[in-house]
Amino acid sequence: MTEPDARQSSLIPDEDAGPTCIACGSEDTEPVLDLPDIPVLCNLLANTRGEAINAPRGDLCLSFCRSCGHLFNRRFDPARLVYSEGYETSLHFSDRFQSYVEELAGRLVRDYALRGKTVVEIGCGEGEFLSLLCEKGAGRGIGFDTSYSGEHEEVHRRRNIAITRAYYTPERGNYDAALVCCRHVLEHVAEPLELIETVRRGFAGRPDTVIYFEVPNARYTLEDLGIWDLIYEHCSYFTLESLTALFRAGGFEVGSASNAYGGQFLGLDAMPSETGKAGREDFQHGLDELRSLVRSFSERYREKFEEWQGRLSELAGRGDRAVIWGAGSKGITFLNALRPNEESVDLVDISPRKQGKFVPGSGHRILKPDELPGRAPKTVILMNPIYRDEVAAKLSALGLDAEIVSA
Repeated sequence: MTEPDARQSSLIPDEDAGPTCIACGSEDTEPVLDLPDIPVLCNLLANTRGEAINAPRGDLCLSFCRSCGHLFNRRFDPARLVYSEGYETSLHFSDRFQSYVEELAGRLVRDYALRGKTVVEIGCGEGEFLSLLCEKGAGRGIGFDTSYSGEHEEVHRRRNIAITRAYYTPERGNYDAALVCCRHVLEHVAEPLELIETVRRGFAGRPDTVIYFEVPNARYTLEDLGIWDLIYEHCSYFTLESLTALFRAGGFEVGSASNAYGGQFLGLDAMPSETGKAGREDFQHGLDELRSLVRSFSERYREKFEEWQGRLSELAGRGDRAVIWGAGSKGITFLNALRPNEESVDLVDISPRKQGKFVPGSGHRILKPDELPGRAPKTVILMNPIYRDEVAAKLSALGLDAEIVSA
């Protein structure tokens, strides 16, 4: 194992004057954690090791808003991010995740009587969720995503799905949509209220349209120490409090907002408010607990970071090989934070879109699970505990008797 870069593991926030919260505009903010020199686009995989190692880097300087409970990167520069073809975040190759999104799509179609109606998805990727909505009964799917590859264009056409390789704007057309959904996009947006207000403007004359937004849950990061979710692409880390406040400020009436996917996500259903901007409310409930979690987070991050430094050093010292399971943002963050060498730690992913590619920053090549028996790993480092049963079954099928430990 190589020694981590001193800047990479810096946990002492700088003393910038309190920046303005990007969710509510409050200046009542405080620094939380600094993670300098991390890949700018950890989910844009490279075709060569050299390209991966030289991937652009930036600084993540996490701040907390004491007013609305939001966390954000005060050094985020949206100009550095270009979501082009090849940006890969799909989890649909996992049976566990697929079951979750199928249930979600069915619930939305059922609860909001979407059968035969038009649905719009902002940031639809390759259109997997749009396809599920149409399979469950929606009549027409319209998607927007600048990273769309067009690989499944013919399949989408047969299913009455059209995807535009562009950002969503209401000016692109009035689709008379019954549902507008947006999953795991809002956290990437430098001015989230502006996006919410853009969506709200598109509801003119359609008061019955509903929206569904889904984002990672910052409380999972703070409380359960999901620290490998801290990436440059995410300028926002939403709590239930800050997400609800944002949508009310943007002119929506929130029907429900709750944890999803084992507490790792937040899902929000809303409709346009008849009075326009619904105004902000006092979200004191829950904020005191968040403030307490934030106060202890830096030290708890340090402890977990040092724990994994020790574990990887111990594995390398014994000459045991380990494999990180999952080349998503968690696995890529883990590699770039701790920087184990490829002689002791492999990386594997079940997605054929990722296999054979190289990780930005660390340069690790992503293996297929079928390559593991020849490498005989003693330990599998599971980046997301929700997939433990799925991974255990795969290891058994491969004839591997390795210890599974959750990162």
